[in-house]
This record gives sequence, structure tokens and C-alpha cells, in this order.
Amino acid sequence: MSMLQPVESPDHHVVFFDNFFTSHGLLTELTAKGFRACGTVRDNRTGKCPLPSKKEVEKKERGYFDYKSDGTVLCVKWNDNSSVTVASNYYGVNPIHKVERRVRKENKKAVEQPHLIHMYNKGMGGVDVCDRMLSSYRPRLRSKKWWWNIFSNMLNLTVVAAFRFYQYIGGSAGMSHIMFRREIARAMVKVQEHRKRLGGPSVQPAKAVRYDGVNHILDSCTQGRCCLCMKNTRLQCTKCGKRLHKVCSEAYHQK
Repeated sequence: MSMLQPVESPDHHVVFFDNFFTSHGLLTELTAKGFRACGTVRDNRTGKCPLPSKKEVEKKERGYFDYKSDGTVLCVKWNDNSSVTVASNYYGVNPIHKVERRVRKENKKAVEQPHLIHMYNKGMGGVDVCDRMLSSYRPRLRSKKWWWNIFSNMLNLTVVAAFRFYQYIGGSAGMSHIMFRREIARAMVKVQEHRKRLGGPSVQPAKAVRYDGVNHILDSCTQGRCCLCMKNTRLQCTKCGKRLHKVCSEAYHQK
């Protein structure tokens, strides 16, 4: 309701939302305020609408639907991949549309689709589309940090929002979602300057020096990683110039 406050002419708009928001009470209140609305709805939010259960509908053939109305809100349960319930205070069941679906033991078949479900699929463009695009190329990195999923989802959401703006400006003839992500990666690689390595040299000493067994003395130095076990140490071989622990030094200087 807060998001609809800036709307000055409700009769110029139709509001679409998903089942996170939809309820019989919300649609009734929107009707009183002059808003036309449509959205998927959860079965426990239909205002006790006497529709068949999900199990009963899924036993029917694909394209089967049933509907009930109290004069203000219309609820339709339609059997697609699974049963879906859509409610609206504006759209009705008619005209019935024909859509192609794959049916078990058949190739493609034209099945019936109520008008309000057709309009919902045509009008939705926010939450449902965003969720679908987020799940398409969600970053998967292992981390024990609890906040990582929130952080990675924010980055993913930013890329999806940028792609939607790209589609809005350039139209549907532009690049696909995955190509858009690849172009972002290429652009970031090109912008990044070559890193100048900090710290000591990484080149290994000559084998004749490393394995000669003469004057490989450990002396104190600034803390750094041991070149053998990669743990921090404050000792360094004065001849090889490599940080080493005492135990690692013996193994490092032997073939």
C-alpha cells in the first residue's frame, strides 16, 4: 500500500505482484481504493476460497482449471507443471487462451489457459523475473563467512539490474544475459592495471648454491612466509635469501 501512495490515477494502472504479497484481504482493499490488481497467491491466503486442493488438481490433465469468485476477487487454480493459483480483482477467466505445453508421452499440445493467468505472465516483470535471472548464474564460492551469501547476492542483483536497464535501452536484439556478464568480466580485466609485485624475489636460487651445503646460516628478518611450508617465520637463509624455519631449512637444502 505504501508503494502505491504516489499513484495519482489508479484507473490508469494494473498492479502485478507475486505470492509474497497477494492475499484476499489485500485485493479487497485495493478494489476499494480503485486499483486493479493481479497476482499469484498461496492457498492459505485465498480467504478460504473453496477451490480443489493442490493434489487433486495435479491429478487432472494439463490445462485443467477451476475458479471461484465472491463478486470482488476471482481465484483460479490452473494445472501447468504444477498447480498454480492466481487471484485478481480485474481480470476474468474468459477469453480462454491456447498455449503450447509438453505433455507426457506426447510432444507438444495446445492446452487451455485462463485469461487472468495469461495477463499475469504478460504483465509481471519485477520480482518473478528478477528471481529467475538471479538463479540463472548465481555465484558459487565456498566460504565459512555467514555474510558471504548476502554479499554475493548483492553483486548478483547489481548485474541483473544492469542487464535489465541494458534490455530497456537497447531492446531485445542485444546480447544475451550470459554474454552481458562475460562483457562485464572482460571490461573489468581490461581496466585493471598490471599489479606490481611487492616483496622479495620469487626466483629460486641456483641448484649449485642451494645444495652445496656451505654457509646456509639462518638469521633474523622481517616476518614473512616460509618458502617451503608457507607459514610465517622470522628467519631467513643469508645465502639463498629465502625465509625458512629451522626444520624447513634442512629439507630445503637437501636434494
